[in-house]
Amino acid sequence: MDKDNDKSKTDWERLKNITDKEIEEAVRDDPDAAPILTKEEIKKRYKLNPPRIIKDVKK
Repeated sequence: MDKDNDKSKTDWERLKNITDKEIEEAVRDDPDAAPILTKEEIKKRYKLNPPRIIKDVKK
């Protein structure tokens, strides 16, 4: 096995220092990325159904 394959190729120092603005720009520039949704858009798109109460039904 190659010695280089044992190590992560992730630039952890870069990830620690990246800003939210830089992440948003990268997402916007990536044609394969899903759009960044606002809180209002998330609420509209992903409404959760209220939990159903499951009763123990005995026959």
